[in-house]
Amino acid sequence: MPLVVQLGASVTLPCSVDTPLPLHLLEVQWRREDSGTLVHLFQEGESRPESQSPAYSGRAQFFTEEISKGNFSLLLRNVTSEDKGP
Repeated sequence: MPLVVQLGASVTLPCSVDTPLPLHLLEVQWRREDSGTLVHLFQEGESRPESQSPAYSGRAQFFTEEISKGNFSLLLRNVTSEDKGP
């Protein structure tokens, strides 16, 4: 289902699993489907902002305290027209 967001606003892109996973073994990647651009990476128990595309630096983040509960939703701040999907 498409999300409609005002330019400059924030949006949460939902993603969750029912079974808790061991964080130290877990790698979660949020990528743009159209280009494969890395939006956010969680690896070896922590977020890896140095790995994300500069276009998303400081704008994309996980709810870190929720990851152990299976919540991998992504918060995207300051939405731009370039963020729209296909």
